[in-house]
Amino acid sequence: NGHPYYSNDPNFNGGTDFNSREKQMPGSKKLGQLRDKGKSGGLTFKKDIFVEFQKDGSVDIRKRNGKNWGPSSNYDLSSYNGIISSSKKVYTQGTLKGQATLHSSEEVEIMGDLTYASNPKSKNSNDLLGIVSEGDVKVDYRAHQAKGSKDLKIHASIMSLDRSFEVEHYSYGEPRGTLELVGGLQQRERGAVGTFSGGGVQSGFSKDYSYDSRLSSMMPPHYPRESVFSQKYWKEKPVQYL
Repeated sequence: NGHPYYSNDPNFNGGTDFNSREKQMPGSKKLGQLRDKGKSGGLTFKKDIFVEFQKDGSVDIRKRNGKNWGPSSNYDLSSYNGIISSSKKVYTQGTLKGQATLHSSEEVEIMGDLTYASNPKSKNSNDLLGIVSEGDVKVDYRAHQAKGSKDLKIHASIMSLDRSFEVEHYSYGEPRGTLELVGGLQQRERGAVGTFSGGGVQSGFSKDYSYDSRLSSMMPPHYPRESVFSQKYWKEKPVQYL
């Protein structure tokens, strides 16, 4: 059902199936397998951690001690199976070279741009990030300021098992710019990223979401989902040259 004041009847070029079976979120078994992989060949923590990916294929991780962050430890991702897991909260930002899956038993908060070293829209890109939160996945209120921009870029397949992927204080303050998400998004209900009026952004972010088509044939390390998707049918769409 479209908005009563706008003409937005959709065209379903590939057909529809509004009675398809509901896909269930991963349960305790798959989450247990993910935690086990973190303990055997991955990086596992029992405190809040701040994970910052580096362009050289490594990752800097700090553990919270009380109210303060401890010193940073650098890990070469190629020496591990790609799992970074904590039983507490995970904060993250940076540029990933390689493949990794972030897991938190509590919540994941994105603190700044979270991108790949190579363009995810290139067929030659092998960089891939999964985020699995047993709580919500949040974008920090000041995440867009990490690089002095109003915009924010996130390259990842994001899974929020409690409720939503959402922006902190999305209804507060001036518009922040565009939230660019290249990847995938699995959540129980849609989380708010901004407020809108008259076709414009009043607060928070406007959206620029695109699916990372590589996820149809590959996935982040031990990401709790189907290993591949099967192609049910395909349909050509004529191209008009101007």
